[in-house]
Amino acid sequence: MAIRSTAATQKAAKNRYYGASGFSSIKAFFGNYVNFTGRSTRAEYWWVTLFGFIASILVGFSFVAALIGVIANGSVPKSPSIGWLIATFGIGLLVYLAVMLLILLPSFALVIRRFRDAGFPWWVWLALWALNLVVMLVFGYNSNPSTTVSLLVNLAILVITCLPSKPLPTD
Repeated sequence: MAIRSTAATQKAAKNRYYGASGFSSIKAFFGNYVNFTGRSTRAEYWWVTLFGFIASILVGFSFVAALIGVIANGSVPKSPSIGWLIATFGIGLLVYLAVMLLILLPSFALVIRRFRDAGFPWWVWLALWALNLVVMLVFGYNSNPSTTVSLLVNLAILVITCLPSKPLPTD
């Protein structure tokens, strides 16, 4: 799959990868590393989300396989400490954290571009997460109000990212 947009469309969207889908959306994800001003289509957003979901499933399976291997080897102490976990899975955890830090900024940029493409300003996303954070700080992390607000915030983000693109501005 490729990028399905003309140069004029890409210029209007302020995104040279506007209309990317499939594997080209991964290139667009990293190519727009800090592009907070443009717009991104639903396809670009959801292909990156799909690849991220598949990658997280693979990482989860690899950690489970490593844990099963350690258990089968018989090297688990009766009460494993944090130090034992870090010593056993340290490299995997460091790689995982490095990748998460690497994709943090482009993930924020992609969501903000997607919001803008759906017709919402960037600060709506920020306001949703600020509301979530305030409720967590006031009521506690595992409280009913915190859980309810978190669910509603995530639902709102899901709905907004599923909305169709608004027409691009014409000059």
